Amino acid sequence: MMSLSSNSCLKRIKQQVNNAGFSEVSQERIREACLIKNFDTVAAANQLIQEEQLKVSLEELCEEMGHNPNANIIINSCNKYKFETFQVERYVKKLLLGREELKDRCITANIVVSNEILDNKIILAFGNPLWAFNSVRQDHLCSQEHQ
Repeated sequence: MMSLSSNSCLKRIKQQVNNAGFSEVSQERIREACLIKNFDTVAAANQLIQEEQLKVSLEELCEEMGHNPNANIIINSCNKYKFETFQVERYVKKLLLGREELKDRCITANIVVSNEILDNKIILAFGNPLWAFNSVRQDHLCSQEHQ
């Protein structure tokens, strides 16, 4: 359990992050940043603000690539690569391109899947559309057998 002074630290970080325009940062992320930065409220708040700014730039990247911003792909990429900008951007691109190819393969095979399933399958396949499609096709075949 965190002490009273650490709760004060968390509140100060939350306030600084809110003042920067990012009110959706979870208490868990604030607590983690506080611990990682050894209760340095400025450093922890700056880290969280940079991470949130990266998410915004990734939303813009999605739009530049002709896709709607995809929270599942963005969050997964950020968590996988610990908000390292270059790696996260590269992985988001890989997932979006893989998702696009997966969707095309499903359409060609006349398999109807939801956007959520497309997202989950491409994430689980680490961006490999062939692996993801094999998984979708297997699920589709299993569902056909049970009808």
